Amino acid sequence: MVGRALSRAVRWAEAARAFEQLTGLSPENPAPLLALAQCREALHDQPGALAAYERAVAIAPDSPSVLFALGGSCLRAGKLDEAIACLEAAAATDPGRPEYRVNLALAHLKHGDLLGARRVFGELARRWPDLREVGELRSLLRRVSEPGA
Repeated sequence: MVGRALSRAVRWAEAARAFEQLTGLSPENPAPLLALAQCREALHDQPGALAAYERAVAIAPDSPSVLFALGGSCLRAGKLDEAIACLEAAAATDPGRPEYRVNLALAHLKHGDLLGARRVFGELARRWPDLREVGELRSLLRRVSEPGA
């Protein structure tokens, strides 16, 4: 696939054009939109990336991986309410994916919701105690919980 080859070669603008063409050829498939969004992010076009992720969610609103992708993009863009909503939906739809909860905990933290972050962290720590991100989140939660932090 031309778009993937171009993105591997870090030719993001050309890859984005290839994926834009592919979205027209396969309008009911969210995969080219996700790839287009990743290209847009690599090009530092956050509005374009968000638009492509949102189009993918419109096609596949129950896909946890699509919701996770949009949630992560919203998290990076500082759209924290949207990030939390997407990541909550992704985690509820596919509860076996710890990365969904890691990003959800981070979104709660960035939003200033320490209780929400601790709730999600508790789920992570119970189900995946040996996960590297659990240790990182534990340290982060300790730092933000300390007086004067």
